[in-house]
Amino acid sequence: MLTEADKAVLNEVYRNSKTGMGAIHSIIGKVYDDDLALDLNRQAYQYAKIGERASNKLYENGCKPEEESPLNKAKMWGAIQMNTLTDISTEHIAELMIQGGTKGVTELMKVVKDNQSAGQFSCEIAEELMSFQEKCIRRLKAYL
Repeated sequence: MLTEADKAVLNEVYRNSKTGMGAIHSIIGKVYDDDLALDLNRQAYQYAKIGERASNKLYENGCKPEEESPLNKAKMWGAIQMNTLTDISTEHIAELMIQGGTKGVTELMKVVKDNQSAGQFSCEIAEELMSFQEKCIRRLKAYL
């Protein structure tokens, strides 16, 4: 049985992963640099794997993962469209993805800190996602 702390952490891992994938899917059509496109597709795949593991753990314990609200999804999509309206350079897209990744790490860190009683699996998958996002940020810096 999952504690409320576990549910909170796993739900944040799931939402954070889905947000990362959504951002990549919203922006990938504007990427003309093949190396960046490949990196982003690899990131999306890893986000999907981590998010699936979090959702599977929730389902195994009779919980449904909390989806991001349609309003938040629309706001993110709109922000990406506005931010790439006049600049689709590789540098700009990398910068946007770095900003999003940084925000994701920060949000996840807050949830983990607020739920310190979460179990080992929840903490490990959260740490895995934060580590992955930090690796992505370092990799994206090469495109600036």
